Amino acid sequence: MASKTEKPQLAGARIKSRKRDEKVKFDPVAFSESLITRLNDCENLAEYLEEAGNSLDYRRYSDQFFDIFIAGGILAPGGTLEHPELATSEFCVFRAGASDEEVKQYSTMLDKVLRRFKYLQVLLEEHAVKVLKFLKAFTEEQRVALAKFMAQIMSSGMCSAKPLNSLFQDQLVKDGFSEEFMFSLFRGWLAVSSINSLATSFRKGSIVIDKLLLIYPLNKRSEDHLIERIREVGGLDDIVTWLNSQRTTAMKSELQATLTDAFADEKKPSEIVAIATDAMSKSSMKDHDVVTILWTALMDAVEWNKKSDLIVEQALRQVNKYCRLLAHFTQNSEKAQLLLINKTQNYCYDNQTIMKVFVKIIMLLYHHGVIEEEAIRAWYDGRNSSKGRTVFLEQTAPLIEWLDTADVE
Repeated sequence: MASKTEKPQLAGARIKSRKRDEKVKFDPVAFSESLITRLNDCENLAEYLEEAGNSLDYRRYSDQFFDIFIAGGILAPGGTLEHPELATSEFCVFRAGASDEEVKQYSTMLDKVLRRFKYLQVLLEEHAVKVLKFLKAFTEEQRVALAKFMAQIMSSGMCSAKPLNSLFQDQLVKDGFSEEFMFSLFRGWLAVSSINSLATSFRKGSIVIDKLLLIYPLNKRSEDHLIERIREVGGLDDIVTWLNSQRTTAMKSELQATLTDAFADEKKPSEIVAIATDAMSKSSMKDHDVVTILWTALMDAVEWNKKSDLIVEQALRQVNKYCRLLAHFTQNSEKAQLLLINKTQNYCYDNQTIMKVFVKIIMLLYHHGVIEEEAIRAWYDGRNSSKGRTVFLEQTAPLIEWLDTADVE
């Protein structure tokens, strides 16, 4: 009987895994204990936090880092401390109180850390979205401190206004936490920066007046209610002015769209005047605001021909057709007349096909009583737009000479 031959076996060298390839266990509790222990023992917090980033993995434990920096410990879903039995940091935003100066120390400290570890800036914004959802779990003092902290890091550019969208959740709105936090943030912002920086940040974050209304339930969601509440709490006059400005801007855009449709539908001038007058009665718009909107609307309503010669004819015909309508809003108002001339100048510059007939349009407006001699002279003497100034002044020089001759005669 033949003996069985032993089958060959593959043998290979055992490869040891490199230390850098070994997976390190994710241990947020160990990170938390290490960071908190050192924070409570050190004297220079800012210096320590910068140095600790070299040994502690801020990128991997960013959530825990920001939790400790803001609340003193790791936050569980809902906003309570996840490990209440563990020691908490004695140095955190929640322990800063309502003092702007105390909170400022933490925002300045964080700014230094973000400059050193730039990847944390994006992670900070993501974390802010989460923390703002937990407002119900925080005390009033903690919410005020957090609002002022958010105001400071947003006004200094460390974080955008986008995390404020977390305030529009129903559970925060119905209990008044959204309004309380937003008003505290307004106060904190104006204490360290200007209303212009707030307006810019909110615009970039798409937090416009319509969005701000979402801090109220449906039955109270109106611009008048928002402004009334801000006036009631007091000390936020700049916010009221900014909101009124936003409201006026929105109404101007709406009016322009309505008037463009009215011109396109060839409605009677009396109907168009009624539309504009009604909008003025519901807002802070004046005659000089409306006349520039009318100009844009009546030009936008034209279906322009492709041939340049015909475009010129269309422009002159459109202006001539609605001169009396424009005159309704420029009578006895040099400001409105000057704004209309400058609006015409800018429009002709931006639409260079009709640039050469600028002076013809001005003469049409003058002969129909839309603008007066004083306004034309004021514009010519320097109160004009910088767009194409030299070209338009040269065009208008013969008109000024004619006016001088007419005055002498």
